[in-house]
Amino acid sequence: MVHTLELSQRLNYSDERRLDKKLAAFFNGDVIFNSKEKMFIYGNHSNCPFKIGIERFFMENKGAFNRLSIIMNPAKVFYGNQVNVSDMNTAHMALCDLESLFAQIGISEYYPYLKLSRIDYAIDIFLETQEMVETYVALLQRGDIPHNFTPRMEYNTTSHRFDTYKDSLYYENKYVTINFYNKYEQLKEKAAEFIDPELARGILRLEVQWKRPRIHYIVKHYGLQDLPHEFLNEQLAVTTVQDYLSKIAMLGDYYSLSKAKTLVLNSAFRDRHKDEMISFLTDVNNKRSLSEVKEKGMYPPNIYERIIKQLNQLNINPVTIPGRWGYDYLPNLMNLIHQ
Repeated sequence: MVHTLELSQRLNYSDERRLDKKLAAFFNGDVIFNSKEKMFIYGNHSNCPFKIGIERFFMENKGAFNRLSIIMNPAKVFYGNQVNVSDMNTAHMALCDLESLFAQIGISEYYPYLKLSRIDYAIDIFLETQEMVETYVALLQRGDIPHNFTPRMEYNTTSHRFDTYKDSLYYENKYVTINFYNKYEQLKEKAAEFIDPELARGILRLEVQWKRPRIHYIVKHYGLQDLPHEFLNEQLAVTTVQDYLSKIAMLGDYYSLSKAKTLVLNSAFRDRHKDEMISFLTDVNNKRSLSEVKEKGMYPPNIYERIIKQLNQLNINPVTIPGRWGYDYLPNLMNLIHQ
């Protein structure tokens, strides 16, 4: 249910110098500067279950400042497992382990002031074949893009332009990042030198990352304490992932276009509404994108919403499976989350 936790505390100059000395002494001066994260990281950087260091951070309207930052993968802390997500009990234990580490370093007084600056809620869907993972990723990519989200792009060295990610859908705004991806391909590309990608064969990772502004909103809106343990809640994790999944993949199961049309024709809706639904399914199939049909205004908003609602009632996904993919039916991922 949790893949990554990031905790942080803003530092003044004297705290920064004191922590730098303590961390350098504890880790025998073993420190590197990670340019991607703009962070001085202490310790055994490849094997240490925590990334702990001092980060140069910029916040809109507040300028630049330094902060103590800790990034951890709870499953890695206890089991050395960098493939699967951890349950909430493991995540709680990882925070206790971090508190013990602070005591060993001699910086216990900083631990109570750590704030959660990022949490990645994640659910792994275990599919029968790697081909099915690839198929589901492609179907998700043809789904909707949630309101106020933008696809993250990567540079394609072949076409020399920026494209969407091949093996994932990656949407973000300043509050939340959505990343639904092929875990096997991700490991093969980024971590094959120290993790066997075969361990992730058949895994589709559904991951939703809350950033600090979102966490702050939840604290204020729901009256929670601003403490990391407050967010280690299984129901909160499942609800969060399901919410964004339903915005992208809708609620219906996937069918081939011909099968979906047959189901619509055999339904009890009026003929005019059947014709609209069939036209809609055909347009989404031709555009290969539900979001494009919506963004181009091919249907007035009230008609669009009604058709989506009617398709949901029939348990038909507006995204259909191309005939060449070899499937005429696949269940919606919402139905696979608890299997």
